[in-house]
Amino acid sequence: MGVYFDSKSFDFVRHALVKKYGKPSAEETETLTTATGGEFLNEKSKWNHKDGMILIRKYAGKITRSKVSLYSVAGFVEMEKRKNEAIKQGGNDL
Repeated sequence: MGVYFDSKSFDFVRHALVKKYGKPSAEETETLTTATGGEFLNEKSKWNHKDGMILIRKYAGKITRSKVSLYSVAGFVEMEKRKNEAIKQGGNDL
């Protein structure tokens, strides 16, 4: 399950997650390039907990929106399984 929100609010939402859940379990950044050649630094933070995972992304599909996703352990395992099967088949139909 995920919720999209304006990327201008990313720092505020991420700070609220840190306040509630503590320091993220993992953090990473990646450079995204838009169709017009613009480059943006995408930030991702992940919190693991006993029932699953919370993931926040600064840019989700568009540079104007961010996303917080909640994954159950079973759901995350299934998603990874499908992703790996698609990679083996040479496609990306998830």
